[in-house]
Amino acid sequence: MKAEKPQSLSGSAVSPTTEKLCSLSRTRTYDPAINSRLLYQLSYQGILGACAATASKVDDPFMSTLTNSLPLTLSEGLMRAVTAAYAVPPRAYHSFSHVQEALKHFQTVPAWRNPREVYLAVLFHDAVYLAGKGDNEARSADLAEEAIQTFLPRESLDSGLVRKLIELTARHGKLKRAELDDDTRHFLDCDMAILGAPAGQFDAYDAAIAEEYREVPKRIYRSNRNRFLKHLLEVDRIFLSDLFHDRFDAAARANLRRTLGRAD
Repeated sequence: MKAEKPQSLSGSAVSPTTEKLCSLSRTRTYDPAINSRLLYQLSYQGILGACAATASKVDDPFMSTLTNSLPLTLSEGLMRAVTAAYAVPPRAYHSFSHVQEALKHFQTVPAWRNPREVYLAVLFHDAVYLAGKGDNEARSADLAEEAIQTFLPRESLDSGLVRKLIELTARHGKLKRAELDDDTRHFLDCDMAILGAPAGQFDAYDAAIAEEYREVPKRIYRSNRNRFLKHLLEVDRIFLSDLFHDRFDAAARANLRRTLGRAD
């Protein structure tokens, strides 16, 4: 018997991106920072089966760290896809634990104009990540748009906005504050908040980035990395929003100076 091509909820053949989501979802994640038994169980199971079986929403206490007080209730299948995507390939920093940290910062912003779209951008912004590749952001945005179409077709979401926000993360340190709206400033700052973390946490982040680039000759990596850090130190505003600037600028500049001082 000829195998049938996988179908989406609407009954049409799924796209190559959804097929990628399906294959990703069979990969179990080993990120110890994911403190949810449910996510571990779900992340290696098929995503298309979840599409057919879970039109209902996830309501499980193990999901509380990801769904509590957030603007969208996510289906089981969507969370399978997201956690599985962040597990491939294994990452020292850009894992799902980074998303969890960014979501904590997301929840500290008093008011979002488009909270659902920003939330999804945070969720997917590093879903595709290969160190040194120039298309990570575009491919992550592709995955986000496909997930919205597959799992959230009735939510009237602006998928174009989600894509725009994700793609802007490729331009950290190069964007002008005056050209961005408040949502965009806060979203980008959520991603960069690690720069203003306590010294030990920042040092762990810096070491994790180096680990992700371990295939690059150390001298070349450190030269490029220091150039980026020096640029951040030279810009007027590391953080684009007043909220994050007031909260993290001093600590971020201290971390950058200390790290660059060790490199001299």
